[in-house]
Amino acid sequence: MRGIIALSAASLVAVAKAAITAEGQNFTLTGDNVSYLFHVDQEWGDLTSDHFGGPADDFRAPESFFQGGWSDGLTNKRREFPDLGRSDFRLPAIHISHADGNTVTSLLYKSHEIVDGKPKLPGLPATYGNGSDVTTLLVSLYDNISDVSAVLSYSVFPKYNAIARSFQLTNNGTQNISIERASSFSIDLPNVDLEMIELQGDWAHERNRNVRKVQYGETGFRSTEGYSSHVHNPFFVLQDPATTETNGEAWGFNLVYTGSFAATTERFSQGFVRVLLGLNPLHASIPVTPGETFTSPEAIAVYSSEGLGGMSRSFHDLYRNHLSRSNNTFATRPVLLNSREGL
Repeated sequence: MRGIIALSAASLVAVAKAAITAEGQNFTLTGDNVSYLFHVDQEWGDLTSDHFGGPADDFRAPESFFQGGWSDGLTNKRREFPDLGRSDFRLPAIHISHADGNTVTSLLYKSHEIVDGKPKLPGLPATYGNGSDVTTLLVSLYDNISDVSAVLSYSVFPKYNAIARSFQLTNNGTQNISIERASSFSIDLPNVDLEMIELQGDWAHERNRNVRKVQYGETGFRSTEGYSSHVHNPFFVLQDPATTETNGEAWGFNLVYTGSFAATTERFSQGFVRVLLGLNPLHASIPVTPGETFTSPEAIAVYSSEGLGGMSRSFHDLYRNHLSRSNNTFATRPVLLNSREGL
């Protein structure tokens, strides 16, 4: 029996590595009960979102839809890391202001790499794990006009149906650039009915559930306080309207960051839903000098087919085992006397 259930360290790494496969320029990220698929668009050189949801065995192209109307080009694509100024009129994940004042960026696919474990994010809190816990896909993009490059990081924790995303952007040019918007997690979901749940509140009435339908236009919230708080938490859920605590599909998104943030969904004319979670653009304008690299905070997405409860448990288990670094994480906590309000 021990020979059957006891896996060697090498076998565990092999199991984890299967969480990410690359067939040419088609990428499949797989958890126990989730699949995340995207590919490189051969016409545009752009990364195209294909699927984020229940298990999918192989690459699947995005569903077809009516393309009439005035929208054309990249506006009709489901994009992974949308930049600004190339026929996409929705909100971008990355918005760069160049030294000459223009804001057009064309970050195109260059290469990719699959690594065991998860690289650290310098100076930022982030999830962690070894090769038996997590596998990471690094996708390199390059804009040969502005000489700006980006590396998108996708880390898959299969056991928790979780994907951690962040990016690094490097100014390889000779003049300063300024980052005006930076979304750590971005994806375009298909034209389906969705509701957004956010946790809103204030002193003495924290964490109130606010449910809104994702309509055409923008739906979202943000913090401009310089920190996350009980007013707005950097967490939200997208769910099927029929989802309950125990049944149905739910997608949870959380920014692992304590500063100002923005959480936004945008349903455009063709019905696709863009999801953005990252820094608040009102507090951006981040200068990046020649040779300097900007690293975004990490954002976590969890998929559940077992309702909101399944999503919550995945977050709790992931953070307990792969985010908290306290020596007391698994210890019985001592009684705390609330001297601020209890006395």
